[in-house]
Amino acid sequence: MTTVRRLSGFNAFEDAARGASPEVSGAREPIPLVPESFAPAVQISRLFPFWSYHSTTLGVDAIRPQPPNDPIVSVTEKEDQISGYAVGLHPSSETPIAIEFRTGGQQGSSAVHILKPGEILRPHGLPRGQAAGSFSGIRWGLPFGWLGGGLVTLVVFRTPDSDVLWHGNKEVVFHRLTLPVIQPAAVPASLGYNWPTRFPWPLAINDAVNAQGGSAVLHVEPTRLVMALRPPSDVPLVAPISMRILYQATDEFGFNAYDVATAQVQFVDEVWGSWSEAGMAGAAIAARPMMEMPSLDGRIGANAGGITLVDLSGTAALSGAYVDIVRYGRL
Repeated sequence: MTTVRRLSGFNAFEDAARGASPEVSGAREPIPLVPESFAPAVQISRLFPFWSYHSTTLGVDAIRPQPPNDPIVSVTEKEDQISGYAVGLHPSSETPIAIEFRTGGQQGSSAVHILKPGEILRPHGLPRGQAAGSFSGIRWGLPFGWLGGGLVTLVVFRTPDSDVLWHGNKEVVFHRLTLPVIQPAAVPASLGYNWPTRFPWPLAINDAVNAQGGSAVLHVEPTRLVMALRPPSDVPLVAPISMRILYQATDEFGFNAYDVATAQVQFVDEVWGSWSEAGMAGAAIAARPMMEMPSLDGRIGANAGGITLVDLSGTAALSGAYVDIVRYGRL
């Protein structure tokens, strides 16, 4: 009996060291560290600004600053003191989020996890000596290095048997930028860096002209892109004009066996349609043509390269023009 009691005492000490609650004599099950909250699921919605934007001055550097050394963008960070067992990012959400779970007791906080729209995360199972594996709160916001934004709907499941069935893999905006249309004779040997699909993007520079890169933890499968032309002086085009998109050092075509082949350049030609005012007044007079690019253009990535837009009119008709670009993809 003495040996049994000593072992029992040792196990109780071990449970306490792990942060588990001891069993109470006469109780049917161990006492959880976080009080049980048998309540319906809670929905939390927030609207985040897009972290990349359109600027003819900054171009690809039109990125809002993000403080370094935190996987959650601090200015978007929010802490909710809500207990639960799982968290889901509703599939209608327009951006991924980064989330950290608070667990109370001696267990502290979890690592920071990234949730994509439609994904559900139960941070842990049933810890030893506990009745249930719940958390006591969450800290969450945009992931560091993410260049998108939009509406987020977070669902906190507050009971251990909560369940839901979500479908789909939402297409989200992951990058916005503005590039100039240059003349053929001005095409540089290096097209620069402006076409990432992995985030944080190691080559990112923010609008304060500071490096804002990091080791990539997210990859986006590009699906399509939409472009809007800013004609020279915002004067509508009087005739269709061709524009060439040059791709350099793409992930799909620009890599040799071991390194990036920056000399490899591919291209696609597109045509901007003409605009007739047709007696329109007000804002319609300066309307900008917009088009969705074919899947070929949208699916190419260049994490160690970029694209350049070239005027093919032969008359410099697009000299001084810019193109606003919105890129869509799936996580």
